[in-house]
Amino acid sequence: MAIAAGEYYSNAIVGSMNVGADVNLLAVDANPKYPIGQLIQRADGNIYHYGYSSSGVAAGTLVAPTFASSGQSAITRGTYGPTSSTAVAGDAIQPCAKGSRFVELDGTNVTALASATANLYRGGYFITSSGSGTGYTYRIKGNTAYGNPVSAHLRIELKEPLQYQVNATTVWMIVPCMWNDLIAADVATNTSVSGVSMGTTTSTYPYGWFCTRGIVGVVQTGTITAGQAVMLSTATSGTVAAFGIGASQATSFIGQDSIGQCLQPANATGGLCTIFLSSID
Repeated sequence: MAIAAGEYYSNAIVGSMNVGADVNLLAVDANPKYPIGQLIQRADGNIYHYGYSSSGVAAGTLVAPTFASSGQSAITRGTYGPTSSTAVAGDAIQPCAKGSRFVELDGTNVTALASATANLYRGGYFITSSGSGTGYTYRIKGNTAYGNPVSAHLRIELKEPLQYQVNATTVWMIVPCMWNDLIAADVATNTSVSGVSMGTTTSTYPYGWFCTRGIVGVVQTGTITAGQAVMLSTATSGTVAAFGIGASQATSFIGQDSIGQCLQPANATGGLCTIFLSSID
């Protein structure tokens, strides 16, 4: 599930963290030590992001965000306009109007919102796909639970002000943060690989570091040879497999992307092979 308390999604520009050289990339934390998505680059060029995985993933697993829990596919007629939205106390600009940082969503037209809890979408992105105010990607600071501010409504607070008003003609979608709600990636529903887990997270220790570029060990499925491109396995979630199109593989690899190159294969399926992870960050 999404993080429901505290502010763990900084909108600051990332520079060098003021933490010295003592970051333990293999450690997992009960409480967050850094903002979700925090990036660091090690001296050897490897890149890591700090992430959250409440369900727990083993070290060496390819991970992806759970879109089903904190995302919404493209929705039409799911937004109130400035004249029909509920004013925010202390804010002079009506929600959904240009310059407001608030958007009010219509749960009567979007039944999927009915199960939304407070701050479910925090850290994600509100994207206007077409209609009024189209073309913008806004970062989400937080949201109310369904039924707030009034029955069948839900309010989203953005990090940036709306550049144009949104209304009932606006088609929008919500995409979760790439390092929140992480689970083992799979080709069925959680295909957007966002990294490799450096430590084993659990429900008690859900925070940790995830490699997004560089040399890293990851669980292997099937046979891979040194120098071969690798991809998310179509057979086993969270693992890598050889990338290529052959007579028996033509349909299996359609729509799949290479995520790097094998440097040293595992001695058997289920072991860790060493890859250079190249296409995530």
